[in-house]
Amino acid sequence: MEDIEGKSLDDLFPQQAAEAYETDKQVISSKKSLRKIVCLDNIDGEPTWLQREKIPVMNQVNDCIGVLVFTQNIDKMMKNKNDLFKSQQMLQEVLETVPQRIFWKDIELKYQGCNKAFSDDLAQVSPIAFVSP
Repeated sequence: MEDIEGKSLDDLFPQQAAEAYETDKQVISSKKSLRKIVCLDNIDGEPTWLQREKIPVMNQVNDCIGVLVFTQNIDKMMKNKNDLFKSQQMLQEVLETVPQRIFWKDIELKYQGCNKAFSDDLAQVSPIAFVSP
């Protein structure tokens, strides 16, 4: 703790200090919490994803006297989100490139989606006219 006590943001995080000061001022003036996801370079130059929440610290007469900051490393969550996105992209690419007609329905048998081949076929079918005898 002695490593940071009494130091400024410029001392600890020179690249992010200006943006951090601005969000601190925003929290102080609005007296409202602020949550933000940021990507910073770690010591090795690799990106590190952080979720940062800044909360105003109030005194007895409702004046903001400081900012409490919670930071959580969310690298694993962001990697999982990125992996899921890539997986969804690959599935979408497969659905759009296979020659088979693919569609899916919900439990009530209502169409929820289809691939391009099915959609193209459906667009070429004229609606069936039901005529009463």
